Amino acid sequence: MKKNKTSSASITFIGLVTSSLTLLGCQGGSSDSSNSTQPVIAEAELCSTSINYGAYAAITGTATFSKRGLAVQQSGGQVTRFTLGGLVSAIPIRFAEIRILNASGTVVQCGKTNSSGLLKALDGTSELRIPSTTGNYTVEVLSRTNYNPTPTAPSAAGKPAFTVLFSVKEDIYSNTVYRAQSVVAIPGAGTFSANPTASGSESLSAKIEGGAFNIYNDVITSYEYLANSTGIQNISCLNPKMSVF
Repeated sequence: MKKNKTSSASITFIGLVTSSLTLLGCQGGSSDSSNSTQPVIAEAELCSTSINYGAYAAITGTATFSKRGLAVQQSGGQVTRFTLGGLVSAIPIRFAEIRILNASGTVVQCGKTNSSGLLKALDGTSELRIPSTTGNYTVEVLSRTNYNPTPTAPSAAGKPAFTVLFSVKEDIYSNTVYRAQSVVAIPGAGTFSANPTASGSESLSAKIEGGAFNIYNDVITSYEYLANSTGIQNISCLNPKMSVF
């Protein structure tokens, strides 16, 4: 996926996503006319199983991403120029899927970030726990979500529930979901911190994962807008899985 390193188009992008969600999601989209013979690999299954451990270690922390900022120049109260700014960091990755893997690459726990990017269990509120077995564990936060928004606007009280289910992926063939990750050493039972981060700097990562999570964040914002700005209208037509490349 090719990502713009600036944030200049964020507002426009959110507007386009919002329009696309309502028009394509509720009226049906067009089919893929690609004739490529390149093999397509199926997207990895959602991490959706919570495992209970008698002896456990608790994982705390916050998942964040960074993006390039925008410097705005004005003259006489009019905007005259936009230029690329420095990195804007510590933006929370909200409502995202969490996978924790042991040193062998086996998934030992699934979870979800909350509205502040905090690492939580699948319910979004409980403590995130893994086995207390000594070793290194990789905490992955994916650019994928599966959650039910709760409208906060009074006008949306009583709105029928709907599901936000989408992923931001590298390309249409590998279907690889972007990830922010952190490795944590577990010596035994206790509470340990992990803070997965996706950078928006190409010098730190050629994939610029922060750009993917910026797009992910814009889509989340679009769904939140629809949840709160469409009254009690039933928008469950948006439930089907969406892929962003």
